[in-house]
Amino acid sequence: MKEFFDLKCRYEDMSPVLIPAGYTRDYIDGKITAGDQLKDVHTAFQNVMDESDVVVLEGTGHTAVGSVVDLNNAQVAKALNADMILVANGGLGSAYDELELNRGICEKYGIKVRGVVLNKVVPGKLQMVKEYFGKLLKSASWGGGCRRIHGAPEIQQAIAGARWGSSTPPPLQEELHPAVA
Repeated sequence: MKEFFDLKCRYEDMSPVLIPAGYTRDYIDGKITAGDQLKDVHTAFQNVMDESDVVVLEGTGHTAVGSVVDLNNAQVAKALNADMILVANGGLGSAYDELELNRGICEKYGIKVRGVVLNKVVPGKLQMVKEYFGKLLKSASWGGGCRRIHGAPEIQQAIAGARWGSSTPPPLQEELHPAVA
């Protein structure tokens, strides 16, 4: 990400809490505290804010990743007063189920889900997925306020445009499609 977008931020500020082997045990044993971790997150966030016009916070894995050390993605969003956009692989049933689990964690911590990105949508199914996900996200369980942001390959074109600094990106190669995250 740093190289792709030519970001000037330090890696330490982009990933302020790393969890190597033994970290979880140290946390459980009290050698590392939730307060220590949150201080590192806040400091890193402020450093990036000071250097940037826009900051995008990217979590790791599903929303509950980090729960074992009391620093999951939803807890970080809450600490930084950030809303979320959830990302899931394209499709209907399994994608919706995955999003529903993640939304539950967001609700637990009071995080507003602003939208959904469906990644790696099979191009031949894009229209169907757009139609039916639109209906699902308007349902009462999602409060009717969440919207689908994009689905690959649409987002692939947006990323390509950002990378080449153009609103009209160069033609995309089909082999890039599965790699869009």
